[in-house]
Amino acid sequence: SCQHTSCDATAEARAIFAVGSDRKLREIVGDTPKEYDLGSATALQVVLSHSGRMLFAGMDTGAIRSFKFPLNGEWTDVHVHSSPGPTAVHKMRISHDDSMLFSVGEDGCVYVSEVKDKDGRIGGAKRDKEALPWAEEVLVTKSDLEEKTNHMLELRAKVDDLQDKNDYQLRIKELNHQEKLKEVTERFTAELEASKRNYELLLQNKNDSELEFEEKLRQLESRHEQTL
Repeated sequence: SCQHTSCDATAEARAIFAVGSDRKLREIVGDTPKEYDLGSATALQVVLSHSGRMLFAGMDTGAIRSFKFPLNGEWTDVHVHSSPGPTAVHKMRISHDDSMLFSVGEDGCVYVSEVKDKDGRIGGAKRDKEALPWAEEVLVTKSDLEEKTNHMLELRAKVDDLQDKNDYQLRIKELNHQEKLKEVTERFTAELEASKRNYELLLQNKNDSELEFEEKLRQLESRHEQTL
């Protein structure tokens, strides 16, 4: 039986690489695993580069093993964690651009190794420009930020002041409008009352004139009858 201690996979998980206590490296593609004998050393960690073209293993001997890729059973060991004696490599990570390999061992040390391919190119392959997207944040100094904040506060204060002035002007206009409306209403009400009084006076005069005319007419008729 094998107790796996570490595994890694390609970006789309098309291939999985695993190591364990049986001193073998397994490459699993689909349902078909391939096994590679690691000799007398046991791999505790396995790391695949982001480009998917480099594979590293951390050994219990303190060595970092670089495998020839695609895998064919060949490798190169670099003894890193081996002072004063062999110490196992327990953790490994590779940088986003595949240029640095970080390892930690039982010796309590963190080693940073530069990764190069056989042609001396750092990272071993063309770096993916989209692997690390551009940040949307903008770095500014504290003084610039404070200046911008103060400017925003000043603009906000101006806006509030203009709003208050506009509200005041609207209230003044509304009060003036109500006052004028009141004056016009009172004036027309007074004119209407005066017209009513004038109409009632004319009506009273008319009635009095009719009564006086009727009285004179009766007197004339009475005199006419006496004459006859």
